[in-house]
Amino acid sequence: MLLSLTVEERIVLHLGDYKGLDGKYEMPAGMTQRGIAESVGVQQKHLSRHIQKLVANGLAEEATARVVGMKQRMKIYKLTYDGLMRASELRSFVGSKIVPIILRGGEKRDIPISEIDKATSAHLTLSDIVRYAVDSDSLEAKGLHAIAAE
Repeated sequence: MLLSLTVEERIVLHLGDYKGLDGKYEMPAGMTQRGIAESVGVQQKHLSRHIQKLVANGLAEEATARVVGMKQRMKIYKLTYDGLMRASELRSFVGSKIVPIILRGGEKRDIPISEIDKATSAHLTLSDIVRYAVDSDSLEAKGLHAIAAE
């Protein structure tokens, strides 16, 4: 395993990608339980207890909003100010981790996680890279491309 983060830490990282959306008419599907579960790599039925820990600790809050592509208003989750600060800390910590990656053509390089998106032609969020790194012993460009295509 290249990277070890708790489910709560992965949720905070994921929700950190959705800052500055207050006042928007529709929210992204990635802020729903289904979107969060898919991004952090856990089953949706197990997600609520992790989210409730974040809410209880003042890192996240629940709201109801219109969601892109949905007919009804749904529950969404967003980070509080403290959650955004934690997401920033995690982003710095995770981004600085140096991991081996096998690029197309078989070249192996050790690079910081924050540079992986630039080193490959896949366009990935930090949450995408983390989900792959938590489940893998090595990173491969072709695996990262498969995630980007999802």
